[in-house]
Amino acid sequence: MKPKPLAPPHRRRYKLEPTEGEKVSIRTKQEGESGISPMRKNLLFTTFLLLSLTASAAPLSFPDHNFSIEVPTTWTPINPMPPQVLAAFRSADNSKKLLVFATKIQNKERSIAASDFRDGVKKGMTDQGWQVDPEQQLTIRGMPFVSVTGHLPSGVTMTAYLAAAGDELYMVQAILRAGNAATDPEVQSVIQNFSFLSPVQPLPDSTQPQSAAFRAGQVIGKLLIFFLIAACIVHFIKRARSKRRNA
Repeated sequence: MKPKPLAPPHRRRYKLEPTEGEKVSIRTKQEGESGISPMRKNLLFTTFLLLSLTASAAPLSFPDHNFSIEVPTTWTPINPMPPQVLAAFRSADNSKKLLVFATKIQNKERSIAASDFRDGVKKGMTDQGWQVDPEQQLTIRGMPFVSVTGHLPSGVTMTAYLAAAGDELYMVQAILRAGNAATDPEVQSVIQNFSFLSPVQPLPDSTQPQSAAFRAGQVIGKLLIFFLIAACIVHFIKRARSKRRNA
């Protein structure tokens, strides 16, 4: 059998491997067609996530009351603050407000402070025209809290998160001009970041309506409506002044 003759040189096919420079060129072209390489995508995503977490919250620590809380960096302090409030913040569009409250418990009232404080808050809200929903039980970082949500006819909602632990009463109030303070994602991210600086034990739950804790809660509940009215007045005065300057 005769061997098969070779094709002429001009008709032969050779499989050539690309040079290193050509490989780089091919990769660059492929990345340009797909937008960006997977490795670079992961790097950019990680960088973006870290920057987002860094800018999303600013920690606030209250060593005298053994707790800390974080608020978005876009929120600004409310001045002047309502009486008996440790910290108060508002969102950039002024549609959300957050108030933080803590007070010491008298030793003789430790067994009744938790429930009396809640009852006082609800009584103060009801006296000022809030429609109050049933209490809700929840846990924040291992500590039992009770939330109380109130509504005004204007559409404003307020949810108070209350706890009694160690030798103090704690309350974080979220107020929304529209929407539900109990389900708003931004507000909930703040509430879930409430933490104690050192371990404490929750206090028992019983009632004595004339206790100091009851009266403190009642006063805070009543202050809410006046705070909202004052905040609205200040907001509209600033808007009116701004319009006059721009006219």
